[in-house]
Amino acid sequence: MAGPDRESEKESEVWNAIAAFEQILEAMPDDRVALESLYEAYLKIGDQASARKYLLRLARVVINERDEKAAQDMVKRLKESEASDKETEQLIKELTELAGQKEVAPAAPRSRVRHKPVGITAELSLAWKLLEAGHIQQDEYDTIVKDLSENSAKQLNTPVTVLHVLEDRQFRHANSILAFISRDSGLPVIPLSRFEIPPECFQMLPMEIMEHRGAIVFDTMGRDVLVAILNPYDADLRREVEEATKRKCHFFLTPAAEYDAALADIRAKIAAENEGKE
Repeated sequence: MAGPDRESEKESEVWNAIAAFEQILEAMPDDRVALESLYEAYLKIGDQASARKYLLRLARVVINERDEKAAQDMVKRLKESEASDKETEQLIKELTELAGQKEVAPAAPRSRVRHKPVGITAELSLAWKLLEAGHIQQDEYDTIVKDLSENSAKQLNTPVTVLHVLEDRQFRHANSILAFISRDSGLPVIPLSRFEIPPECFQMLPMEIMEHRGAIVFDTMGRDVLVAILNPYDADLRREVEEATKRKCHFFLTPAAEYDAALADIRAKIAAENEGKE
């Protein structure tokens, strides 16, 4: 029974995300993050027709915004969709012409840019959970969804999470929400400021995960590792952390402000180490 129940739960999360992103499109019809996320979400539930509809809308936005670099990727994706209707063929033609206006050199190696839908679906699901549990009102939910969407489109070097939105907006009941998440998920809240995180701990995870996914290894317990996260319901994140550390992981919830302070300290330590090598 556990398998089907888990599948039903994951599908419910996807539908919650779909509802949230469609709400965003009502206010911002050309929001590329929402269009991209809806495309990915409908693919997950096997609705190819709806997924294709949002992919075509995304292609039109790329053309309207004259984004040469995005046009190259969009041509590839439309061709991979194997659709042969006139609308798709016309979009491929326009995108190819747009991409040809600027020769784009191969990108130099750098830290990966966050793939927009990754993490956002889990955060939207958390926001929906808070709404259903009565810890936020509809207008607060709308604000959180809007901020998550807008922040995910920016080149931020901190995770895009519900807890960060609550912190940034100074929600008066943020502490009670954190306590609810802790009780509901079974993860204790850990104040990262009490820990001096050594390099042998934070180096277990790539900066991509710490900056964009919201997980920091802050201590060890024998061979096991202790990990601070911002969304205990993000099963994909937990799996990524376990695969990256190759250790048994014990997860803890931490406030956004504590997380950001720890991340800033880690960056400072890395910068100091690099300066010492020069």
